[in-house]
Order: sequence, then structure tokens, then C-alpha cells
Amino acid sequence: MLRIAVSAALVACGLAGAGCSQTEARKDAPEKAPAAAPAAAPASVPAPKVPAPAPASAAAAKPVAVSLEGFEAVGDVYTVPGDTLFVCSNGVVQAKVKVPVAGEYDIVLTLSGDEAKNELPKCKVHVDGKVVGKEIALASADPKPYAVRATLPAGTVLLGIEFTNDFYVENESDRNLRVEEVVLKPVR
Repeated sequence: MLRIAVSAALVACGLAGAGCSQTEARKDAPEKAPAAAPAAAPASVPAPKVPAPAPASAAAAKPVAVSLEGFEAVGDVYTVPGDTLFVCSNGVVQAKVKVPVAGEYDIVLTLSGDEAKNELPKCKVHVDGKVVGKEIALASADPKPYAVRATLPAGTVLLGIEFTNDFYVENESDRNLRVEEVVLKPVR
């Protein structure tokens, strides 16, 4: 009888078959009747509240590739259309970019350029008209990624790239900047 009461108690509390191997009660323990199943909650009890999802963070966002076709010259900047954004004179080119989630991003520019007077191109990155990060000095004429970190708001921002050290002497040398790719990468 004692063994049946313990087994019934294990079934009632959900321990039977759940790794509980104690099927014998102490012989000196008094017999207990099986516990009654808990009463069902009244139908008027509200369901537990599920917390609202946490707001998305930039770290959860995917990288945003910026179309080079969306960049436009500001003022007298001379550009050449093509697969790359070819900037031939000092000044700013800019594009509207949709940022999915507010937060910190690395603005990664893949840049190349033409050397003149032993110096490669330099540029600055602008967000909504303000310079972010330090001036970028190309380390190679070949395409290479350069990153500037910025805190961006969600929504549309104006992303600018300013060529800062143009140099030209006819039939001698011409320093130009090429923007090969622009990607906003969320900081993880």
C-alpha cells in the first residue's frame, strides 16, 4: 500500500518518468494520501502579460549597401559616371541613405585613386552636413576599404564624401578619387 501511495504521489506531481527514481518511501514515514490535483483557475483570470519586444538595435541590423548611382555632386564638383564614383575636383558628393535602425555604424568606403606630386587622394565623410571621424588618407592607389564610425539616427540621412586634396597640372599630373563601394555596417 505504501508503494502505491508514493507512486501515485509521483504521478500527481509530475515526477514519474522524469528522472525521479525514488519509488520507495522510508518505511518509518507515515502513509500519506495522494495529493489532489490543483483546482482549475476560474475563466475570468486574465492571461499573463507577454512583455513587448525590445527595440531593435543597430547591432541586430544588416549592413546597408549604398548605391553609387544615388550620389550627386554639390556645387562645382566634377564627377565622371560609371561603375565607380569618379571625383575629379575638390568638393562633396552626397546621397540620401535609409538607416534601418538608430545606432553606431562603421561607414566603410572602398576607395582608390590617382597619385600626384607623391600624394594620394584624401577625403572626409559627412552625415547630414557634419564631418564624422578623421580625414581619410589613402594608403594605396588600389581599391582598399576605409572605415569611419558614426552614430546614425533611424530614417533617411544625407551621406557625403568630400574630396579634399585635388591636384592638377595639365599633361603632368592629376590626383583623383574613386569611390568603389559604400556600406553601412552596424557595430556589433
